[in-house]
Amino acid sequence: TEEHELDLIVEAVTREADDIEAALNALVLQVLQVLQGTQAGSQLSPLQGVRLVTRRIARRVATEGEHATGTAQIRFAVVFATESDDPETILT
Repeated sequence: TEEHELDLIVEAVTREADDIEAALNALVLQVLQVLQGTQAGSQLSPLQGVRLVTRRIARRVATEGEHATGTAQIRFAVVFATESDDPETILT
């Protein structure tokens, strides 16, 4: 059995005027709850034998004039196993 990892990157963007950091934190929390808050989510149900592992969370705030835009990038590893490294096996 061969184990494989696939990168999954989720980017969340907000333009909340009042508290950009709080808005970014809320978005990250929502993404994590959906993708890892349940067993079905963390295994990417209905896929079989898949695990989702959080690798990195990065936040960035850019201000242009009076408006701020916040971006959060959440990087996951999708871990799965196949019987071999044969591309035909991996894709089916």
